[in-house]
Amino acid sequence: MKDRYLENDYAEIWVEDGIVHIVYKPGCILNINNIKPIVQDRIKVSNEMVSPILIDLRNLVSSDNATRAYLATPEAEKYLSAGAMLISNEIQKLLMNLYLKIDVPKLPAKVFTNKEKALEWLNQFKFSN
Repeated sequence: MKDRYLENDYAEIWVEDGIVHIVYKPGCILNINNIKPIVQDRIKVSNEMVSPILIDLRNLVSSDNATRAYLATPEAEKYLSAGAMLISNEIQKLLMNLYLKIDVPKLPAKVFTNKEKALEWLNQFKFSN
């Protein structure tokens, strides 16, 4: 069941079973101007509780270097314990793994093509707040 659901121009964000979910809308192009409000919406939805996040990138068209660098900052990672990125193909997987090596996040992060496996992996990072 979805708790604390929020939708903006770029994504749907909610908490389900202690995990924050972000699903980017079709055709989404992330840049430094729209990622900061998305992060703020994620913090609102999480109610400032530390939790893992599942980021569904399958609809994402692109993001720029500044956006990817920002997502690896303490500001963007605030209230997160781990992040799983859901992608749809091996090319995206290669690119996301490259991103994780360049803009190294401070928290555990992993790329998945299977949602159930991503959620299973994230379960180990749930905390009782």
